[in-house]
Amino acid sequence: MKTHRLTILALAVFGLGLFSTAGCAENGKMAPAPSPAGGNGVGTMPADSLPAPAGRDAIGASFASAQWTDISDYGYDRREQFFTGLGRLENKVAGQIAELTAKRATLSGSAHTQDWDFAMREMESARSYLHAMGLELGQGSPESWAQRKERVGQAWTRTQDAYAKVISSTTI
Repeated sequence: MKTHRLTILALAVFGLGLFSTAGCAENGKMAPAPSPAGGNGVGTMPADSLPAPAGRDAIGASFASAQWTDISDYGYDRREQFFTGLGRLENKVAGQIAELTAKRATLSGSAHTQDWDFAMREMESARSYLHAMGLELGQGSPESWAQRKERVGQAWTRTQDAYAKVISSTTI
């Protein structure tokens, strides 16, 4: 019985892998947006390969000033510009995380660091969610664009709320 379950599980994983690969190949037929940092074809980089700049100064003025409002009104016809802007937003979050990580190294005392670490886990989770929603939007159609773009906007808000929560979790 276990062999049967494992076989089904292995086939399901293999099938999902094929399905996701086919989806990526299909997306490859579209003209991808230029990525500001050599991303994956939708203007973003995988979360595990995002640069870890030393702080806000290292991410550059264009990333530091990146805002959701800059790209929130872009329709499906301007998706290339949208994904370029989304890449800047993701890099801004990476810079925020790097900044917070540097501040974390200066903290002492377990009460403060526990709150900080908990808030940082939420920040990392929010970053991953933003990236996932961007990938989902990249696979969308003109009909699903507005709804999926709204989810990206909510994910962006979540990252900024998490950032504010980390900063307010302790005073330095």
